[in-house]
Amino acid sequence: MSQNERTLTPEGAAERRHALTERLLSDVIGLQWSKVHEEADRLDAVISDEVAELVADMLGDPGTCAHGNPIPGSANIPDQSGIVRLADAPVGPVQVVRVEEGLEADRAALQLLEACGAIPGRAAEVIAHTEFGVQLAGSRADADVPAHVANGTWVRPR
Repeated sequence: MSQNERTLTPEGAAERRHALTERLLSDVIGLQWSKVHEEADRLDAVISDEVAELVADMLGDPGTCAHGNPIPGSANIPDQSGIVRLADAPVGPVQVVRVEEGLEADRAALQLLEACGAIPGRAAEVIAHTEFGVQLAGSRADADVPAHVANGTWVRPR
C-alpha cells in the first residue's frame, strides 16, 4: 500500500488517478492538450492506484495535472502564489498557471486557449478588458477570451 492510498480520501485518490492519467496522455503519449481531460475521463476509472503510482514515479511525481491544477498527494506542491483570474489580471504580460477543473470539460474553451497558446507554463499578454472578456496575445496568436473562460483561467502577472 502506497503512502497516498493511506492518506487520500477515495475522492482524492480518484482525482489523483485522473490528473496522473492526464499527464501520461500529454507528457508521454503526446495527446493534444485540449483533449487530455476527456480522454482521461475514459481511462482513469480503469487505472488502479498501483498503476497510478507507477505513472507518478515515471513522471517524477508531478505537482500539477496537464491543466495546472494541483495533484492530490504529490510531494511537489506547485507555487500558485500571486495568481489571479485572467478576467482580473492587469493589462500587460502574464504567465498562464492553471485552468480550473470546471473549465476542463469545456472542449471549445480548451481549444481556444490551446490555439492562442495560453496554456499553463506559457507567457501571454493581456491587451484589454472588454464587456465580453479579455483580449489576449497568446504565445501563438491573439484571441478574444470570453468572460467565462477568463474567469476559469488563472495567471501570474509579470
